[in-house]
Amino acid sequence: MAPPSIVLPTFQLVSILFRPPKNPFHELGIVLSGSCNWTFPGRPPLCLKSSEAVLIPPNQVHHEQQPTDAPTRLAWLGFSLPTRSALPLLNGLPSLKRLRLDAYQGEILTILERIQQETVTYHEDGQLRIGLAIAELLLLVRRCQQRAAAPLVRPRGQLPAAWHAESLDDAATYLESHCTEDLRMEAVARNHALSASHFAVLFRQRFGCTPKTYVLRCRMNRVQRLMKSGVREVKVLADQCGFTDASHFCKWFKQRTGQTPLQFALRTFGRKQRYAPEDVELMPFERHTHVHDWVKERL
Repeated sequence: MAPPSIVLPTFQLVSILFRPPKNPFHELGIVLSGSCNWTFPGRPPLCLKSSEAVLIPPNQVHHEQQPTDAPTRLAWLGFSLPTRSALPLLNGLPSLKRLRLDAYQGEILTILERIQQETVTYHEDGQLRIGLAIAELLLLVRRCQQRAAAPLVRPRGQLPAAWHAESLDDAATYLESHCTEDLRMEAVARNHALSASHFAVLFRQRFGCTPKTYVLRCRMNRVQRLMKSGVREVKVLADQCGFTDASHFCKWFKQRTGQTPLQFALRTFGRKQRYAPEDVELMPFERHTHVHDWVKERL
């Protein structure tokens, strides 16, 4: 019996300087940092934040708008599927909707770097390697959606303690990635096969605080990373860290630090410096390590 043939996607160059409102091939737009608004005719606008993506089908008119007062980094990937036998690569990937990538963000970024490297090295087998990389990327994106949609179930034979530790670590990673959103802890607990009360008790035992406090620490962590990169504008800090408006952010920040955001930034990180958008990405995000101890006590 002959092995099944494999049909790989074909890479298509998407101009960064001039991007047409529609293209005759599929496009995958990924927000690496910051946020971006996509608009499609006849549909409500789609606002994506870091570690989120949108799949745009061929010949779909679209426009994206980046905020002028905040750093944003985007990755664009254009590809064609030569035959219908390659369409299963897109199964489970809805078009023009939010795709969450946080579960495999590191692997996806590695693949994007590999594709970029192949496009500039011009090896004889470069197109084949790019096709393989795009296929792997689409499979990972699909796996992210499946993982986000399905609640976790404890594997048969796994001890509850080990399962809880793994589930809680996964929940903490999710809270870190989505700390700027309006999270409902009941839904987070349910997606990790726990009741809300049990989830709160186990989370406190493992991380020393409630899930809500953990989210606040993640927000404070994010605020300090932005301040360290040179951001001083209160409106930008509020928008990038999940607050409804600047006044709400200032009140929240002063309650926890005893200082305004500008006072804290100047005393902790010095005067405003020039910065590039990628500076924020280069700073590691480690649980609690960037939050000053005297700030943690107030959270």
